[in-house]
Amino acid sequence: MKGFWGAVVFAATMAGAQLVPAPALAQEASTAPLPTAKVALGEEIVRLAYPESSREAMFGGMVDTIVDQINQANETQLAGAPPEVRTFVMERQGQMIVELKKILARHIPAIMGGLGGAYADAFTLDELTEIRNFVSTPAGKAFLQKSADLVSNPHYTAATQPYMNEVFAEAQRWQREMVAELQERFGNPQAAQ
Repeated sequence: MKGFWGAVVFAATMAGAQLVPAPALAQEASTAPLPTAKVALGEEIVRLAYPESSREAMFGGMVDTIVDQINQANETQLAGAPPEVRTFVMERQGQMIVELKKILARHIPAIMGGLGGAYADAFTLDELTEIRNFVSTPAGKAFLQKSADLVSNPHYTAATQPYMNEVFAEAQRWQREMVAELQERFGNPQAAQ
């Protein structure tokens, strides 16, 4: 996978391999304004369930877990590489993760605001009231706060690692096929320069 089409295919493949289910990405934003009472409850649930002081660590922990799983799934790509190449790749990836976390930190307020709006959109006023009452209890707070940590739980990662392994194995094939088809259909844009 070299050149322009390789970069295009890599970006497309990685976007397709994200952990977010495709139906969630395909949903259109609702254009109808949400009732104020529902929005207030959705925002309150977010504040109670995900205290601002713990949000960055929560998201960072999820990123770390996903990166660990990607690294395990990606082992075959680096298996035959010289040690210095493996070291370079891991160092560069570490630098990218640091930058990714900085970007993520800037977006956390908007993400959490969106989550409050999503709660308001997805649940009835009565359901939101019951959810708020639940997350106001010690058990409710613990449930939601620990739910985000479950992605790094060994039981969960053991169940999801085979998925990651299969996706990364298939991603290599998808990349090769897409590069070949792009070159067949559109030629080599670097040769035209």
